[in-house]
Amino acid sequence: MVSKFAVKSFDGLDETFGFDNGWAERVKLGGRTLWRSTVEPGWRFSRDNTPELGADHCPSPHRHYVLAGCMTVEMDDGTRETL
Repeated sequence: MVSKFAVKSFDGLDETFGFDNGWAERVKLGGRTLWRSTVEPGWRFSRDNTPELGADHCPSPHRHYVLAGCMTVEMDDGTRETL
């Protein structure tokens, strides 16, 4: 059972930042953080985000919803999937 109904739009961003070949926008809602990321063709985490985060792979778990285009994700164990 849901005790509260929470609504927030990406029109009211809590944070936005750019990185090589893309940008990310963040909203906080009900104790959770939601991100909307836009990446340009050719974007690679290992090249475009590694300098900012200091990691070869993204350390955070994700749930992806692709609105346009496609993205190939590779896990640490080598498993790949194109979304």
